[in-house]
Amino acid sequence: MAYPSATTARSYGGAVPPSYLTESLASSYTTGQTFTIDSATGWYEVSTTGQATTNPLGTSGSFVLDVDFGSANEEKILCSAVDILTGIVTVWTDGFLNGRGYDGTVIEPHSTGIYSFPNVFPTLSAVEVLQFNKELIYLSTVGIAGPTGPTGSTGATGLTGPTGPTGATGSTGAAGTNGSTGTNGATGLSGADGATGATGPTGLTGSTGATGAQGIQGVAGSNAISGTAQLDFGIGNKTATVAVTGVPTTFSTSRVMASMRLEATANHPVDDLQVDPIRVLIRDLIPGIGFTIYGEMDNASANGLYKTDWFISNV
Repeated sequence: MAYPSATTARSYGGAVPPSYLTESLASSYTTGQTFTIDSATGWYEVSTTGQATTNPLGTSGSFVLDVDFGSANEEKILCSAVDILTGIVTVWTDGFLNGRGYDGTVIEPHSTGIYSFPNVFPTLSAVEVLQFNKELIYLSTVGIAGPTGPTGSTGATGLTGPTGPTGATGSTGAAGTNGSTGTNGATGLSGADGATGATGPTGLTGSTGATGAQGIQGVAGSNAISGTAQLDFGIGNKTATVAVTGVPTTFSTSRVMASMRLEATANHPVDDLQVDPIRVLIRDLIPGIGFTIYGEMDNASANGLYKTDWFISNV
């Protein structure tokens, strides 16, 4: 029993509008716990191509909601499903653990919200960024093993050597003396067994069959390619882009991922990223050249420089 790991599929929304609670939420978890938001319209997953789908959040995996962001009772909740029509959200559980108080927060009570002050919206957790970062570091140092080549054919079996000749039969032992007439004499002693003939020589060993051809060597695993780039939001913008070029191993089939780097820059400490997370996406993939990293701040305008990590896999 465990929370989602680095290899667990997650669910992410793109242009998902914020909403608000229409009923209070207690500071405790109960089995099968749900809560209701005013509207789940638009709460759909985004595809790997950056396009909205018709799959509600939770279809591909768990997702994280931020409730009462920026207040003293802010709480992140790991969720497993949302009903688009009714606005009912289901809290994640594996039957033992549950999603309340997720991402380093604690379980808090929450009051109903209002239209002018939405208090519920999807967010990216620090846990996901940390898991992605550790997986990226691992993949950047360990290549993916290629498939094993086929086994070579078995060599032919050598010929069987001829059977050696049979040894000579030993001589028969002498007969015992006859007893005197009248009463039956005692039975004479049995003659000694003849000696065993010598063992014939062993036949010659047949020649060894030829060795089968060696199997074709498996293809070597490709190394992951990664790097770091900076998004510049200028003096106050909600979006920023940076072109990553000079990557000749970029192909139309490459898997390209990016994430915000939890590292201070000349403009921002690490705390800024934890309070105001920035969503990043990959777009404009150009084979043989590179790609563009797109970043967007959900809640307000950003300014200055932020660092991003990128990773390419050609498996």
